[in-house]
Amino acid sequence: MDVNYITETHILYYLTRGIQTSCRLTEPPISINDLTQDDFNERRIFQINNKIESKKNEFEFTTYSPDVFQGLRSFYKIDNFYDEIIKNNEIPFEEFKSPGKSGSLFFLKNEYLFKQVEKEELDILIKHLNDYLDYLKFCKLTLLPRYYGAYSIKLENKNVHFIVTNYLFHQCQIDSIYDLKGSTTGRETNHQDINDEVIFKDIDFIDHEKLITIPSNHKRKEFMYQLKRDVIFLSQFGLMDYSLLVGFGQTSYKPHKLKCVSYDNDNGETVYLGLIDCLTKYTLKKNFQTFINSMSIPKKEASAIPPKEYRTRFIKFINTITK
Repeated sequence: MDVNYITETHILYYLTRGIQTSCRLTEPPISINDLTQDDFNERRIFQINNKIESKKNEFEFTTYSPDVFQGLRSFYKIDNFYDEIIKNNEIPFEEFKSPGKSGSLFFLKNEYLFKQVEKEELDILIKHLNDYLDYLKFCKLTLLPRYYGAYSIKLENKNVHFIVTNYLFHQCQIDSIYDLKGSTTGRETNHQDINDEVIFKDIDFIDHEKLITIPSNHKRKEFMYQLKRDVIFLSQFGLMDYSLLVGFGQTSYKPHKLKCVSYDNDNGETVYLGLIDCLTKYTLKKNFQTFINSMSIPKKEASAIPPKEYRTRFIKFINTITK
């Protein structure tokens, strides 16, 4: 990761300026039980003047469903979002790019992960935000991401979109990380790319003879039950291509407050778990990709398959590697 102190020519500068402006005008948080449909539909657009190299310019900043996300942050007992993001300059943002095909930008500060997304992903989040909130009320042990905000920046006729989620491994000392989709097609890390920050994939998990070890049969059943509920929730909206992010670290370094599900093993190791990348819809483009892939590999092994099939394969794989 690259440490990034904000400069006035970086997209992060516009993102933090926009959040700073929008937070000043946000009302005190209301209970998620008191939100109305108007709160979910709301968009607040700010025209923000900026001055770079003695030239004035203006950018447009949009915050989506601000009162809803304010309520969500309160639900997760986050009362200092503005202070930690804007005022705390002692901790810089860390910047890195997705190792996947998208090449999306990520900015990390404290427990907050800012992820650059496509407009379609942002629209999916806002469209199903009410459903997500209802689900949280009954599934507080969910492995789904915690969503803290959604923003767009329009600068020189270009639009950039970000969502804010929890960083699963905040304050954890992680020895290795695996991104698991339940597919073996192309799911192996290039050995030339292996370094201290590499994220391994499904085939690596098998080759490394790793397991998700849960200390009791009761807890194992509880974990699998919740995971099934979560992916059923996603698939009913046509969502697929999500991953289970698995981190392994020493129990002796486990923080007191966690942002994900975790289990301690008898060998002094802790496994940290959470679902990520949950906003990809199975579209005509994905359908065509499935058709093309099926010409060279069995359909069940393809990365892009319909949501119910993806869910079934995903659960089967995770169940196989969980003991």
